[in-house]
Parts: sequence; structure tokens; C-alpha cells
Amino acid sequence: MLRVLSLVAGLLITSTAFAVSPGSASPGVSSASADRDLVNILERQREIANQLRTASDAMSFRQRQVIHREQRRIFSILQGRNSLDELAPNRRIELWNALQSVNAAIDGSPSAEERKLVCTHQNRTGSRVTRVRCMRADDLAPPKEEMIREVRAF
Repeated sequence: MLRVLSLVAGLLITSTAFAVSPGSASPGVSSASADRDLVNILERQREIANQLRTASDAMSFRQRQVIHREQRRIFSILQGRNSLDELAPNRRIELWNALQSVNAAIDGSPSAEERKLVCTHQNRTGSRVTRVRCMRADDLAPPKEEMIREVRAF
């Protein structure tokens, strides 16, 4: 039990998300900072993958599956990149969402998936200007009672 707790604590410590917010175009962030963030993300994700390989019994199959799927997404987004500044805004948001999913899977609590932040681009009506909107996952989903009523009415 102690081994499981220490692994989860270690994974949570190493899985912090990058400092640049998903919606920023990095105006106040230096290129060196963005490079450092990219390196930190890759290092942390490799540490998590190594820790999962060595202590696979510490997490459920579903948690490991989510972590592996999201890490594949993270590594594919960052492949061939030297800096986070090279990422298009939509890829930056996709990276942020994948990192949030890894954090939620490592946390492992039932409500962790609902508490994670999910960011999307939203078009303003009558404009081509988009904005990034981040909400908790449970705020994005319609309430279960409403869904049940809609299904029964159908």
C-alpha cells in the first residue's frame, strides 16, 4: 500500500502542466522559457511512462490506458518541435487538454476526470475572431437528469 501511495505521489509531482496557458500566444514569454517548458513536458511524460512500466500494479488498467493514449497524443504533438512557440493555437490547446487528462488519470479519483480543465476555441457571432475558453469537464456536459428526460421524451 505504501508503495502505491509513493508512486501516485511521485507521479502527481512530476505531472504538472506547462506554465504557458493554452490561450496565450506567448507575447510575454521568452523563447528560452518556451524551450524550457517543452523540455520539461517531455521529461515529465517520460518519467511518468517509466514509473508506470516499473510499477504497473499501482494503477488500474483504465488509468494506464488513458495515460498511454494521452502520452501518445502529447508526443505526436511535440514531435520535431524545438519550442512551444512553434505550436499553432489549436495544437497548443490539444496539448493542454492531453496534459490535463494525464493529470486526471494519475489522480485517479472518480471526480478527477470531471474537474479537469478542457479548453476550446469559440467563434464570436458575427466575427472571425476566436477566443479560447476553458471550463471544467463537468460544466461542459449537460446534467444527467436533463439527458435522461430527453431520452425518455424521445
